[in-house]
Order: sequence, then structure tokens, then C-alpha cells
Amino acid sequence: MYKVLIAEDEVWVAKKLSRMIHWPDYYMQVISIATDGIEALRLATEKSPDIIITDYRMPGMDGLALIEEYMRIHPNAACIVLSGYSEFPYVQKALRLKALDYLLKPIDKERLEETLLRAVAALQKNGTGVEASKNSDASLTTIKMSAHVSEAIAFVNDYYQMNITLSMLAEKLHLNESYLSDIFKRATNTTLSRYLAGVRIEKAKQLLLYTDYTLDIIASRTGFSEYRHFINTFKRLCAETPSQFRRRNSMRSNK
Repeated sequence: MYKVLIAEDEVWVAKKLSRMIHWPDYYMQVISIATDGIEALRLATEKSPDIIITDYRMPGMDGLALIEEYMRIHPNAACIVLSGYSEFPYVQKALRLKALDYLLKPIDKERLEETLLRAVAALQKNGTGVEASKNSDASLTTIKMSAHVSEAIAFVNDYYQMNITLSMLAEKLHLNESYLSDIFKRATNTTLSRYLAGVRIEKAKQLLLYTDYTLDIIASRTGFSEYRHFINTFKRLCAETPSQFRRRNSMRSNK
């Protein structure tokens, strides 16, 4: 089982988070809950969790300092930052520390589940933790944690710039197309095309934040063959255009 440490100074939030997810579905178990950053670092050092889910603001040591310290020793750990604040500098620093995601409170269960699946894919790619179960029964748990789904997610995360289709990915993984479509949907609660779009938009956000590339270049570099498709997808997923996103975050960083 992958070991999870939750660091959250609000006890009721920590308890809600620990109960929100059926952790065995992801071959995970919550091994400890810490209510301040120093305690979290001590527990992490003692128990070597594969995944740390931490609030940004905590007494003693904030969440970003916690993951910075822990990842010096365990660089392949998957770290997820929680915060009630969407301020640009926090997001920027979390991404610079290679946090897997920065989730805003109140935590959206589906967003957290998607992030946990990406954590599994990243850990398996790095050879960390346990292997997916080889049990042949078709339970939802086994499907969610199957090596096939993890491989598909890892491929999309690495090669999102390519023209990825269901048939192409099925061929790459030597799987039946219908089988891959079915297990991916059941494991992630979304389709491959929607997951791919989400990955591309997250990559586009990073380019919007950290570069001065024009929108057509960003569209091309994130796998969109048509500029208009990029704009429409970004607006559908983010409720604003890429230009609005860049302008809003630029204004925040200049304050």
C-alpha cells in the first residue's frame, strides 16, 4: 500500500479529508495526521510516506517548507498542497517545488481523486511503493489500480504534445481499444480525451505564467493543432480565456 501523510492544522478538515476518500481503492492508507508543520516533518522522517497532502498555512512550518525539506531526502515523493488562497506566488512556489497539484479549499472530491490517480502513475513510473495488484477479479479497486490505467495516465502526462487518440494509445499499450476506454473511464470517472484536455490546459497555464510565448505558440506546444480549439477548451475548463488568465495572474504578481 502507498503510505499517505496528511498535514492539516484544522483537525476537522483533516478528519473530513481522511474520510472523503476510500483509500484502499487507490492502494493507499493514511498512516498519520499531523496538525503542525514540525510534527509533520518528524512523522514524515520516521515513516517515509509515499504521498504528503499538506495545507499551505500551518504553525511551526508551512506546507511548502515541509515538502521542500522532505523532497530533499525523498525526491520521488508525490506532494499535494491544499490552500484556501489562490494567490499567484503560492501556486508558483508549489510548482517550482514540483508539487503534484495545488488544490483550493473546499476540496473537490473528484479533483482530489484525479490527483491521486496521477500520484499513483508518477510513483509507479519512478518505481516507488507497491506494484499494482495482479488479482484477476474485476473489482472496481483492481480496475482503478490496474497497471494498464496507470500506464495510460503516465503516457498522457509525458506525451501530451502528441496527437494522442484512444486507438493510438491502445496500440502503444498493446490493449484492446474498447477495454482501455472502459477501464480508463471507470478508474478516472472521465474519458481519455477529457483527461488529455485537462493535462494540456494545466501545461498551458504554466507557459502562460512563466513565459511570454504568444497564445498560438502555447497552443502548439501543448498539443492543440488548432488555435481556436485551444481557446475554446481553455475557456470551457477555466471559465476564462488564456489572455484573461495571464492578465489576472500578472496583476497579482505585480501587487
